[in-house]
Amino acid sequence: MTLLRRCLTLLILLILGTALAVRAQTPVRLDEMSVALWPEYDKPGVLVIYSGTLAEDVPLPVTITFAMPAAVGTPSATAGVDDLGNFRYRKYELRAQGDTVLVSYSLPYRRFQMEYYIDLLAGQGSDREFTFTYQADYPVRDFRFEVQEPLAASAFQIEPAAGSVITEAQLPLHLIPVGALDQGQSANVTVRYHREERRLSAEILGLPTPGPAEFEDAPRAGGGIPTSTAVILAGALAAVGLAVGAWIWTRAQASAGTSRQARRYAERRKKDRVPPEPPRRPAAAPKPPQSDVIGYCHQCGRPLKRDEIYCPNCGTRRKLP
Repeated sequence: MTLLRRCLTLLILLILGTALAVRAQTPVRLDEMSVALWPEYDKPGVLVIYSGTLAEDVPLPVTITFAMPAAVGTPSATAGVDDLGNFRYRKYELRAQGDTVLVSYSLPYRRFQMEYYIDLLAGQGSDREFTFTYQADYPVRDFRFEVQEPLAASAFQIEPAAGSVITEAQLPLHLIPVGALDQGQSANVTVRYHREERRLSAEILGLPTPGPAEFEDAPRAGGGIPTSTAVILAGALAAVGLAVGAWIWTRAQASAGTSRQARRYAERRKKDRVPPEPPRRPAAAPKPPQSDVIGYCHQCGRPLKRDEIYCPNCGTRRKLP
């Protein structure tokens, strides 16, 4: 058992060491990312939405961190997006850093989304204007801005100009391609429009207010293990199961080999102890009673009875007296 414990310990250390080495060698990079700005959508101010996709060589799960202005307070959503397109809300941690707050959360999915509200329209009249600056938290291969035009807005202008405009739920969405960004590099967009409507876009459209997010990795009353922890535990248990199975198989093979050797040894000992049985000779013919013998064969010497004309042994005719 001591040898088994050592093997299991070395195996677990090897797995953990390999995972840590891969993470250390593979920094977080983004294949694509967009920052969407939705002014006056379902709350006063601007809804900011970070969404994107991790590069294919980034190992999962991974902890991602984004900076937002300290005045924001807390994000409204931190989520991953699974392969079916479902949003999976993830529990976050906050850390103050100067005039920003760092938002971190574990991501077991390739796609992510983070949202927060920022008041960039405070004190303005019917003529609205704001500038948003994004400083890249990670290198991104393809970055873009997406600016939603609120309902009942007019004279809508964007700098830089949008490359294309699409409509989602009756709301025009202006797409501004930027391209590749290095980590720490900044991109800006300025938005101007006129709006006298006091109601928000979601209110005009009759859209429901979203409820509180339910974090899939938060502990629940009935117990439960966070997804990333469950994956790690499952991997460790699988490794332990393989090691135990290999140990049992090795012991079984050794036991079977010992049994075969013991049988062969016993067979050899048995052969050595029991001498071979000597070949059997044919039983001698019974001798006739002496009273019936009248003579002997002159050829082979066998006793002859009275009624035997020929020798039963060699077939020679007896000599008559």
